[in-house]
Amino acid sequence: MKKIKITKKEKLAIEEIVVVLGVIILIFLAINFYSRLSLISPVNGEKTIDRTPEFSWSGKCNEYILLVDDSNNFDSPILEISLKGNTYIPEKEFGFGDYYWKIKAFDGEKWVESKIESFKVESFIALKLENEEVRNIGNTPAKVDVLKKDESGWSIVGAAVLSVNEILVYEEGDGLYKAEQNE
Repeated sequence: MKKIKITKKEKLAIEEIVVVLGVIILIFLAINFYSRLSLISPVNGEKTIDRTPEFSWSGKCNEYILLVDDSNNFDSPILEISLKGNTYIPEKEFGFGDYYWKIKAFDGEKWVESKIESFKVESFIALKLENEEVRNIGNTPAKVDVLKKDESGWSIVGAAVLSVNEILVYEEGDGLYKAEQNE
């Protein structure tokens, strides 16, 4: 049997090929994992007025941990819950602001993590005037001032703080209603 002699240059070229193949394999494995564990909602960068947004993801693991934080390093999660399914609606409302979320999943052998995505909860002030009622249909308490006009101009003749879906009965007339966030 004849021995093959490899030069240093050829050996270096073979080593480079092995490293490139290793990187390609790692990229393939990462893509394969992320295709198995994908965050669905809230969509990355989404702005929502829903203070209890539904979290959903795809994956075929037995156990998940949902993490939500106002920091993308997750040093003090606002929500950390162990789940068996692929959806969750929080029981407690989020405050207004930016949030980050990710999933940790147990694939039967080890814990793996999804990518990190973000969403923003925004305030929404809205009043519905109907049948002599003012209803707060926004997502935050609203301070409502009742204004009436007389010969000297507009003046506040009443005020109330309405919780979400709370109703204020009013008298039909020339009044105006001004609302502002009360949180």
